[in-house]
Amino acid sequence: MTEQEIKNLAKAVFEEGTKTLSAKMDKHAASADEKLSHMDGKLKQLEEKSARLEDLETKVSKLEAAPAGGIQLVKADFGQFMGADINKAAALLVDKGLFKGDSEEIRQKAALSAKWAVAAVKSMAYKNPALYADFCKAANLEGTDANGGYLVPEVLEAELIKAARENSFALQECTVFPQNASKVTFPAEDGLVEAGFVSEGAAATPSNPTFKQVALELKKAVCLTEGVSGELLEDSVVSFVGILLDQMTYAVSQLLDKTVLNGISGDSNNFMGILNPSTGIEAISLAQGKVFADISYDDLSDMITLIPGMDRAVAKFCMSRYGLGLVRRIKSTDSVPVFASAVSGEPATLLGQRYFTSENAPGVADKATAEKIVLALGNWKQYYIGMKPGSMALESDPYSSFDKDLIRYRLKMRVSGNPVRKSAFAVLKTGQASA
Repeated sequence: MTEQEIKNLAKAVFEEGTKTLSAKMDKHAASADEKLSHMDGKLKQLEEKSARLEDLETKVSKLEAAPAGGIQLVKADFGQFMGADINKAAALLVDKGLFKGDSEEIRQKAALSAKWAVAAVKSMAYKNPALYADFCKAANLEGTDANGGYLVPEVLEAELIKAARENSFALQECTVFPQNASKVTFPAEDGLVEAGFVSEGAAATPSNPTFKQVALELKKAVCLTEGVSGELLEDSVVSFVGILLDQMTYAVSQLLDKTVLNGISGDSNNFMGILNPSTGIEAISLAQGKVFADISYDDLSDMITLIPGMDRAVAKFCMSRYGLGLVRRIKSTDSVPVFASAVSGEPATLLGQRYFTSENAPGVADKATAEKIVLALGNWKQYYIGMKPGSMALESDPYSSFDKDLIRYRLKMRVSGNPVRKSAFAVLKTGQASA
């Protein structure tokens, strides 16, 4: 081996040893860096745990210092500082050994438990259950069909809530009698004999009574329905026929009230209305330009004066609710009110006369109408109403729409009416329109 070969071999051995030594040194340096990084991570975890404990201690201190009434928080406030608390609370549960392990499943269980726990504690501490309402999104609720509503049946009670109804004054206040013939005539006194003093040997002035007739002719009042299906009649929890009968009889009674006051349009011989000018009831008229709201104490007093004594004792005012509201405010010049409330079993009165109300009497729609009869006073027993016995009947027609299984219903009643002594009534009329 030559000297040059020996030098080359020595150089190669030196270079190889240097590389091996450098690699070992690099490996030891990397291991030292890894251990240092691990120690830094452990230190950082300890600092985070310490910060969490301090934060929880702060929250507990705030809860202990909360006033007795509780702190009212909204959901936005709750969610704002709860987002971080859940992770902290979950980590605390793991640290305390309540959840062992470091798998993703364990962390999720710990987070869920922490979420419910924090929500429950805060809601109780702040007396505000609405704070944790968002955690019940999938709760079974009656108000949501898919979450339980379909299990709760809707119950339809077999009791019908009826619309407001007015009592019929005509059937209560007027004289109602059975009328068998289609037309009946009552003889009535029209004039009385007169008496006088005469001197000795002088001739007395003769006088004879006069008479008239009051005729009452039956008219037919009718209620008629469109078709009613057989299914409705069979399936309704409330008797549909019973509803019809109740409503139809009420409609007929209100028709009587309306007719006694206003008459029948185009018929001047039957059902002459007390408020109809053509009937000829004596009236008190307000001054020109005076309307319903201008009724005074004197006007009511003048109406009473028109009623004869024996009728005045039982005479009653008839007015709408609007009219009653007006007269209740009327006072005399010395502040004596027209209206006297019921006391000790005595009924309420207007200047000593009793009253009743009817929505068929003039109301707010007539408050500014000129030359309108708006109030009536009278002995209503002097208005006769004849009713044909057995004429009120509910009839059914299953044949007109037999192919559609529809049944029509009709209620009819034959009835007559007229005032038999007009002097038993007086009315009040608004003034003429201003020029």
